Amino acid sequence: MKNKVIILVISIVLVLIILSTTTYALFFRKDKLENTESYTSGILDIVIENDEEGLGDTLNLANSLPITDEEGKSSTPYRFKITNKGNISYTFDLLLNNTTSSNAISNNYIKIMIDNNEPVLLSDLTDNIIASDLTLNPSQSKIINVRIWLDINTPNTEIGKNFSAKIVSNGVGSEPPITYPQIDDSGANAPSYIENLIPVMYDGTNWVKADTTSSTSTYGWYDYTNKQWANAVLVSSTNRNTYVEAEAGTVIPESEVLAYYVWIPRYKYKVWNITKTIETDSYDAQTTGIDIVFEEGTTSTGEINCNNYSFATASSSVTNETCSGSNGQYYTHPAFTFGDTELTGIWVGKFEISAPT
Repeated sequence: MKNKVIILVISIVLVLIILSTTTYALFFRKDKLENTESYTSGILDIVIENDEEGLGDTLNLANSLPITDEEGKSSTPYRFKITNKGNISYTFDLLLNNTTSSNAISNNYIKIMIDNNEPVLLSDLTDNIIASDLTLNPSQSKIINVRIWLDINTPNTEIGKNFSAKIVSNGVGSEPPITYPQIDDSGANAPSYIENLIPVMYDGTNWVKADTTSSTSTYGWYDYTNKQWANAVLVSSTNRNTYVEAEAGTVIPESEVLAYYVWIPRYKYKVWNITKTIETDSYDAQTTGIDIVFEEGTTSTGEINCNNYSFATASSSVTNETCSGSNGQYYTHPAFTFGDTELTGIWVGKFEISAPT
């Protein structure tokens, strides 16, 4: 049996770069807390914490022997809890950069495994990325499990060499979308904020400024459980600030209104005729209504998937759409997919726009 003893020390340092309109070279303050290391930059704070079930916050291989992938996969991981304690969203990649100054072990013999992904040699990483497209909104956390070992094929020529590295985070920081408070228990997504759009409700006589903090108040804005939909108006610029700052119950005259809107939260609906064949409906949606279920955030929980979607026109019908699934299952409405972006809901004009006379 070959007796290979290779002493390695791998250190991990979090380096944060925010890319927006400008690239910033940031100064970091390292706060030592109990069982915690915190790297702070302005309003964005990513924390790497120890985990009692893991091996701590430093990757450290000492007196290690090459092992098989099966042994590596079953080894105890280093667990890193990354928390966004700032007030902006952050989408980023994690990179492992070799910082060994001399006499380095070749990346061809170091295996790394992130979470439950397949292990790879460091030499096979693309741009040194070990995890990509991670997103943390303010106050969100994510656990990253890292396993690292010497490949079973590591030759004796690597004995006595060393390896050190740092984990680098790079990505884009952005303001999270503003939403109005969630004020009902239907599970519907709260309306997304649009500047200068005034929340309103109809009191039986007038459109009035709505109370966005409570569905049970006199001027409660919406209650999707009881089919009271969220409405909003765009008003003329002359008195817009007045209505933005007005108290709930303030009448907004029709003469001030430029457009009316209603919020449609993201939903899935039960499909009753997936083949679009006449007189093959699985239930009478026309009489009983369409069975819809609100979805949380931007998740798609319907069992049916469709592609090649196209709209029918006066001269053509929808012939290119193909769907998997069957009648009685649910389909997330395609209106909530805008290109490659999934939407929590959409604001829709309530009335047909007419040409001026």
